[in-house]
Amino acid sequence: MLANVILVNPTNTELAAVAAAADLNVVGTWTLAGLSRLEPWQGPSPELVVVDVRSLPGLPAELEDFKRRHPTTVVVVIAARLDVELMRAAMRMRIAECLAEPVTAGDLNAAVLRLIGAKSASTLQAKVFAFTGAKVGGVGATTVAVNVAAALAATEEPSVVFVDLHTQDGGDAALSFGVEPRYTVIDALNSLHRLDGAFLRGLVVRAACGVDVIAAPAQSPAQPPTAAAVHALLHWLAMHYRYVVIDMPRLSLDVLDALEPMTVATLVVTQELAALRAGTPIATLLRQRYTKDRVSVVLNRYSASADIRREDVERILGVPVAAVLPSEYDSALVAANIGQPLVTQRRNRLGKALTALAEHLDHTASSRPVARDGAGVFLGTSAEPS
Repeated sequence: MLANVILVNPTNTELAAVAAAADLNVVGTWTLAGLSRLEPWQGPSPELVVVDVRSLPGLPAELEDFKRRHPTTVVVVIAARLDVELMRAAMRMRIAECLAEPVTAGDLNAAVLRLIGAKSASTLQAKVFAFTGAKVGGVGATTVAVNVAAALAATEEPSVVFVDLHTQDGGDAALSFGVEPRYTVIDALNSLHRLDGAFLRGLVVRAACGVDVIAAPAQSPAQPPTAAAVHALLHWLAMHYRYVVIDMPRLSLDVLDALEPMTVATLVVTQELAALRAGTPIATLLRQRYTKDRVSVVLNRYSASADIRREDVERILGVPVAAVLPSEYDSALVAANIGQPLVTQRRNRLGKALTALAEHLDHTASSRPVARDGAGVFLGTSAEPS
């Protein structure tokens, strides 16, 4: 590998030895003030900057200024511990990787291979899809989220993690995937300071469809997780997967910040007046926080004979309906009971429609054009619902 690296504020001389053992070529050792010296740079071009903050209370202002001036430069931070505030600051500054001591040559080598390799390949950024129901239970938001994740795992480049954030109301996505997790999202949130590749592999459970699942706890914790902790976890996952699919509890203002980094937030509704009434403030919050371009509405269990029409849903929520899913409740129930997402079977209209929804979200997130009919993309029917 032999990547060129600049060490900034090294706490001790051992860091240079660790870098050398990690097959890195140290082309400069700077103080924090030296972060202003990258331009002009004499000598081999540095491929990354390693900043040692073990002796500091947090990330220094000099680093924030450096990233503002050099947003594409790869930065690795070495900290005494990875707490929530540090990870939030790293996310805000777009720091590529945070490592906690003790840092070995293997840790640093793996991080650099991942970062430099990803940057040279195409610097892929994760697509983060969040799903929430218009009301608590009954609209099928978990079913939609599970099947979208399973469909994304069947693509040419599968790398999907599913996060069940129903920590207070008994999330059951693990059952729909047919897995029995040893650990839950609470374990992940309580271990942010330990997060690395090895810890992640022990934390997730791989479903048969290829999705890595981080399940909700069987029992609610005494205190719900903070938005800051959820925020930090999602940001970390977004650096290690191509797709992050989130099953969210019913949204409120205090958890909106936790959704970042988020590509598309999807509100799942049905043709029930109660669901639309409950979903209206959620749609309003999402529009105000993320704009319409990052908000999607899915009309689930559609019935052509229902009194509430697609046009009514769009008028009430103020967001175009992006997808209409046919009503096949029995098929969805059977699939959930056997732990096999419908998209892996593809034997009915609903499974095909959910696969099409995943493709639509993926294409939308990539800013690629997709076939549209009027205000939305209609799935599961041969023509636009009337």
